[in-house]
Amino acid sequence: MGSYQEILNKLVKFKSKYYKSQLIKGLLLAFAGVLTLFVLISVLEYYGRFSPGVRTTLFYAFFVFCTFLLVRFIAIPVHKLANLNKAMSDSEASMLIGKHFPEVEDKLLNALQLNKQAKDHGDNELLIAGIDQKIKTIRPVPFVNAVDYKENNRYVKYLAVPLLLIGIIVLFQSNIIKDSSERLLHHNMEFKNKAPFEFVLSNKNLEALKNDEFTIDLKLTGKSIPTEVYLMLDGNPIKMRKKGSNTYSFTINNVTKAHEFNFK
Repeated sequence: MGSYQEILNKLVKFKSKYYKSQLIKGLLLAFAGVLTLFVLISVLEYYGRFSPGVRTTLFYAFFVFCTFLLVRFIAIPVHKLANLNKAMSDSEASMLIGKHFPEVEDKLLNALQLNKQAKDHGDNELLIAGIDQKIKTIRPVPFVNAVDYKENNRYVKYLAVPLLLIGIIVLFQSNIIKDSSERLLHHNMEFKNKAPFEFVLSNKNLEALKNDEFTIDLKLTGKSIPTEVYLMLDGNPIKMRKKGSNTYSFTINNVTKAHEFNFK
């Protein structure tokens, strides 16, 4: 019955390759699903500026979805790969092999059935001879060739689409990913809308001699520049002089003490 054991070993190798292929497919689909939902939620949150309640719902929905993909497409194939004989019977493996090698399925199933009958009847010589006859015709067939890893290439496109979208976003509007991720990770916090511009103090040195004048220079950067800027000097608003399209200044003529200031 050495020939029969050889067939069983080939079935084990087929099962192993089959579930490895399932794992490759699962990794591609799982990462594609995670990245697609990540891009979708990031874009929606960036433009929607959702409340903490909505962000919390999105955060946990994303977590549950990722867990489902992890279990469905990765954990299950790994478990089956570690428990080949429990995950797939020899008869099931024979039928899968038969889809690729039609001439093998009936003979392989017949050999498995005859082996079971031989065991039930105390290794009947006639049944054993029948098994050997079946095995001779299917022994040259490489069962593992019924699984082709290249078939998983068709799932690469599902991963390529979200990767391409992320690349475009990072290239043209990188803060969509950055800002949305921060707000989703801190989903319970309240975030104020950022101004479409920033104050940039141009002065390198904020020290002045007593009774001398000191000029505060300010530059504004951003997509939308305000037409007026006020210097809040010790809490008092003073309109700054506009020097250029996005630069402003104000001169303190007689510095007699230390001042605190910000801009509005």
